[in-house]
Amino acid sequence: MKTTRPAVLLAAAMALAGCGQPPAPTNKDDKGGPVPAAAPPASIPSGPVAPTDASSVAAEKLVGDLRNTAADPNKLSPAFLKAVGLPALSAEDKAKGYNPAAAQAWLNRAGAALTQIGPPAGFTAANSAVFTGPNGAGRYLVRMSQADGSWKLDWFGLGTVAANEVDQPKTADEAFQDFAVLGFLDAATSTALPREDRVPLAAALLSTNYRTTQYKAHPGDADQGLDYNRATLGNSLDGIGQGATAVRRTRTGADAFRVEITRGGAARTFAVKLVRDPAGGWAIDDVKGE
Repeated sequence: MKTTRPAVLLAAAMALAGCGQPPAPTNKDDKGGPVPAAAPPASIPSGPVAPTDASSVAAEKLVGDLRNTAADPNKLSPAFLKAVGLPALSAEDKAKGYNPAAAQAWLNRAGAALTQIGPPAGFTAANSAVFTGPNGAGRYLVRMSQADGSWKLDWFGLGTVAANEVDQPKTADEAFQDFAVLGFLDAATSTALPREDRVPLAAALLSTNYRTTQYKAHPGDADQGLDYNRATLGNSLDGIGQGATAVRRTRTGADAFRVEITRGGAARTFAVKLVRDPAGGWAIDDVKGE
């Protein structure tokens, strides 16, 4: 994603006291004047994120905390905690749906892979925002979401292979789709994190249907809080991207991309299909070799 630095309540009440019907509305106030029409709900802006936006400030701080080994699992969204805070083995962890110690360890390892970082730039939509920023010769990707009244880390990944630049997104859908595709490519090809740390990142970018059918959980996975099998997904990631030197993605439709992964001097192409994620944003629903 090529970026630049700029990133109801419907109430109804009925009176049910006494006999007969309530008086018909008159559209007049208590002084006989017209009742003003209700104002439409305020729209939530979407577009490039300015450096001073709360989401951008929070993203930059979280990346800084990661690099300083000061990242706090409490600053993660519930969904991301359950992605990187596994396996959940104790009864207490299973009740929470994640293992705080595992989440903290993952954050520490991810932070250790950050080198020379720059400020993030990205795109916002409603209560979510996606960012990319430089990490030495590579990049980091961040997704933020609002939870419990504050911006929290909803996804974080590191890319180490060259990626093509794409046009600045014109809509939030374009931005969030490209984020999902590039994030998945980085999860498959990056050498900044070991495979076991990239597998949950890839899983978190897949639709529930694709993840649970393509990488079906084995006996015992569910007991650890997983709805997929880590080894199966990890082997697939290796088959797609291990040893890659470059990635390229090109939009081919409203919800489809063609991606090329170069390794050993040859490019292999895949067709990627996306669907809306019920939790917000977009998720990958199919990856097929061409």
